[in-house]
Amino acid sequence: MVITVRRLVQILAQFKDKEFSLEDLTSKSSISLNTAKRYLREMLRHGLVNEISYGKYKASEKAMEYIEAFELAKKSVDDKHSYVFTDESGFPITLKINSIEKLYIALKHGFISEKDALRHIEKGYLVKWVSETLGAKVLAQKIQQCKNIDDVVKILEDYTRMA
Repeated sequence: MVITVRRLVQILAQFKDKEFSLEDLTSKSSISLNTAKRYLREMLRHGLVNEISYGKYKASEKAMEYIEAFELAKKSVDDKHSYVFTDESGFPITLKINSIEKLYIALKHGFISEKDALRHIEKGYLVKWVSETLGAKVLAQKIQQCKNIDDVVKILEDYTRMA
């Protein structure tokens, strides 16, 4: 039986950034000890967990990125919490962004000018929205480091593909 990365990440999502043991894995996931051992081996093989002390494990940064991407795939916010880009004069651009997918589409297809998008990233507005409103702290850090829109689009594309 092939175990998908998606399945492994779904199991890890129960623990997020908490330590867990093999016993925790069996009880929280309602799986047998043998299955838990096999899942744990696969998690280690894929770099999804790190052993932090004997018998204690924690989700890796890679796993946290997958978990975040899976959660973001389902998440959209209401109009009140949507992101609205503005031009240089502060005039709103008539496009509300309420999800990572819509942000990706808007940037990829040029619905927002590169100049305006980069200004929002450099000033930290977009990064703050992604981090605080969507709860995507790992993604926000990656976006903050980008110097051009192509890099942002690539990161968003990777996130949407992970989910």
